[in-house]
Amino acid sequence: EYVDRLCTVEMRPPGPWPRGVTHKLYESVREKLGSPLTLLAAEKLVENLRKDDNVIITTGVGFLPYLPYGETDGPLGAAGLARALEVGLGARPIFVVGERDIPPVKACCQAAEISIHSYEIAQKKTHSGVVIPFPVEDEEGKEFSKEIIEKYDPKALISVERLGPNVKGIIHSIIGMDLTPRLGKVHYLFDEARRRKILTIGVADGGNEIGCGIIVE
Repeated sequence: EYVDRLCTVEMRPPGPWPRGVTHKLYESVREKLGSPLTLLAAEKLVENLRKDDNVIITTGVGFLPYLPYGETDGPLGAAGLARALEVGLGARPIFVVGERDIPPVKACCQAAEISIHSYEIAQKKTHSGVVIPFPVEDEEGKEFSKEIIEKYDPKALISVERLGPNVKGIIHSIIGMDLTPRLGKVHYLFDEARRRKILTIGVADGGNEIGCGIIVE
């Protein structure tokens, strides 16, 4: 309960960003799922992941001209999760991100003592992970998602602050900017995972991220 409270403390910079939103979104999800959300996510990960299992982690909202090197909050959380899953459960983190999100993700992983290698090396080396760039184009993203799931056979997928589309298929920023042409459609990975009954977890704070379909109303 207390970890959930910490996660929903909302601190936003001055500007047009909506405020007073995160705890309301949390309460809506909590009402549907019952358990504290951090506890539920941890239990599901422990239940589904074993040593040397692959877990796909996606994050990042890098786009021109505003975020040419990605953003700061998603990669930090993704790297922290990767370390916890690698050290605690022996799982292998595979980051699937946009081209512009690769540098901050790699930097955060270095700080978390997760070294980034090719998949072949990561299979042999502890405290390591893989970074895979995801294409921007829609149809290419659909096919790429199927290929990734087939190739790596992940036992869980986690999205950390990665934007997803609304019911009209539009990916919005938190202030309503249409980012659909600029970002890879990583939600196709999660669509494919759900079809195969693979565990999916979404980490969000604004309602426009992957995972918020559970509270679309």
